[in-house]
Amino acid sequence: MKLESLHLCNFRNFKEALITFDSGINGIVGTNGQGKTNLLEAIYHLVTGRSFRTHRLSDLVAFETEGFYLEATFLKNGIEQTLKITSDGTARKIFLNATPLTTLSSLFGLLPGVILSPEDEKLINGGPQTRRRFLDLQIAQSTPLYLDHLNRYIRALRQRNHLLRHKELASIEIWESELARSGLIIAQERQKATQELQNQTLSSHITLRYRSQALEYDETAYLAHFDKIREKEAKVATTLFGPHRDDLTIFFEEKEARYFASQGEQRSCSAALRLAEWTRLKELTGELPLMCIDDLGISLDKQRKEHFLEKLGSLGQVFVTSPKEFSCDHQIILQAGQLVDAALESNF
Repeated sequence: MKLESLHLCNFRNFKEALITFDSGINGIVGTNGQGKTNLLEAIYHLVTGRSFRTHRLSDLVAFETEGFYLEATFLKNGIEQTLKITSDGTARKIFLNATPLTTLSSLFGLLPGVILSPEDEKLINGGPQTRRRFLDLQIAQSTPLYLDHLNRYIRALRQRNHLLRHKELASIEIWESELARSGLIIAQERQKATQELQNQTLSSHITLRYRSQALEYDETAYLAHFDKIREKEAKVATTLFGPHRDDLTIFFEEKEARYFASQGEQRSCSAALRLAEWTRLKELTGELPLMCIDDLGISLDKQRKEHFLEKLGSLGQVFVTSPKEFSCDHQIILQAGQLVDAALESNF
C-alpha cells in the first residue's frame, strides 16, 4: 500500500497544497508553526476520520473559511484509488472513488495507519479513557464492525444513564440488553487485541493486561448483575459496570509504568506500543500500515531515537516531522503551511 499524494484545502494553516510522497521514508521539515503536525493530522484524518489532537471538527477548518477538503490518492492491491473527506466544521462527508460512504465505520481499514506523537505519554500516565481509545481505534481498523458495536454501546449507555438520573426505570431493561450484547463483544475484542499487542511488543520489559469485570460474565449473568446493582446505580445516577470503565494496565519491568517508570521509560513504552500496533495491523490487514511520527526528537532521547530509526526502514511508508533537514528517501519542506521545495535524499 502506498499513499501517493495528498491535496489539502483550508485545513488548519494549509490554504491549499498538493503534496506527493515517496514509498519509503518521507521527512517533513519546517520550523514551529509551519504545519508539520497539521500535515500528519490530515493523513491520520484520512485513516480514522478523526484528529489525534482534538475532538472538534471545527478546529481543523482554516481561520475565516467555511470548511476543509482533503483528497488522497493511494495504491492498494495494485489498484489506484481516491479518498476524499470534506467538512463544514460540524459534519463530514466521505467519498471513495466518488462513491459516498454513509458511515464512518466504512472508512476504517481503507488506509490502515499508526501515529506516534509526543502526546503518547498519556498512554502511560493518562487516564483509562486514553488507553481504551488506543485499543478501540486500532481494533476498528482491522475489524470495522467493531465500531458499530461501540456506537450501539455508547448510545445505550447514554439512554440508561438518562433513565437512572431521572429515576425512570420502567424501560431500562431494553437498554441493558443492548449494553450486555455489545459490551461483551467490546470487552472480548479489547482483551484479544491486548494479547496480540503483547505478542508483538518489542521489549521483554513491557507487560500488558486488560482489566474488565465484564469478561467474568456471559450475557445472562451480565443482565443479572445489572439487576443486582440497579438500586445502587440509581442513587449515583450512572452506570458503574461495563467496558466504559475498563482499563489497559501497562507494566514496565513488572511495575505499573504510570507510577514507577521514568519519563524516558514511559516514552519507550509508548513507542513500543505504537510499533506493536503497527505490526498487529500489518498481520491482520495484510498491508503495510502508514507510519506517522510527529517530532521523534522530542518523543525519545538520543539513544532511543537512534534505536528507533534503525527500525524505520522496515516499516513501509513512513512520515516523520522534524524542525531541521535530515537524510531520508524524500524530503518535504514546509513554510507557513505551503510546500516550498521537495528533494530526493539518500536513505537512512
